[in-house]
Amino acid sequence: MYIDEKLIKEFFSALNSSDVEYVLIKNIANELPFKLKNGKDIDILVNKNSFDCFESLMHSIGFQKITTPKGKTNGYSFGYGLKEYTFWEKRHEEQVLYIDAFEKLSCLSLTPKMWIPLDEVINQSVWQNKIFDDKNDWFIMADDDILIYMIVRSIFDKREFKDEYVHDIETKKFYLDDENVKLKLKKVFFKYTDRLIYMVKQCRYDEIIKDYITFCDY
Repeated sequence: MYIDEKLIKEFFSALNSSDVEYVLIKNIANELPFKLKNGKDIDILVNKNSFDCFESLMHSIGFQKITTPKGKTNGYSFGYGLKEYTFWEKRHEEQVLYIDAFEKLSCLSLTPKMWIPLDEVINQSVWQNKIFDDKNDWFIMADDDILIYMIVRSIFDKREFKDEYVHDIETKKFYLDDENVKLKLKKVFFKYTDRLIYMVKQCRYDEIIKDYITFCDY
């Protein structure tokens, strides 16, 4: 069962009509707004200066804050001053719409059950370069920042390059020739960056995780 697209559109319409600064973190395989499976969540980034306004808005449009699945209650920690993300649900008949709201673009560390923020250079870029998607009426990250996040998430969160992620990366990997993109990747992968870029360009996705973990030429 898919979530009724009206629920999704109403959520983003409420955000757009408020003073909340936000951006949609990802839309894998273009599942939003028509193909989001019932019970799956939507990940958004909310500017730290907007969080109080965001929480008030969520209550006013029928969402309830619930226990964060990968949060402190379930043994997860948040490094480098990262605040725990908030988790919201809205029930409509047999459907449940979940929203994850992060203050900073983050990922799971290779250390078990630890969230860490991506470098401030990347987080600032997200806000500076966000784009309003006129087709769907919501704010999204710029394509080069999406590319970086897809690579980071595949390595750290998923520990694999899933087909839908690879498809997204393939459409954007020409950005890997951009010096600014390389700079942002180096904030995460340091001296492994050049090799990572080479591996992605060669479509060697099945080898990247092991290659990164065993890389020692720092």
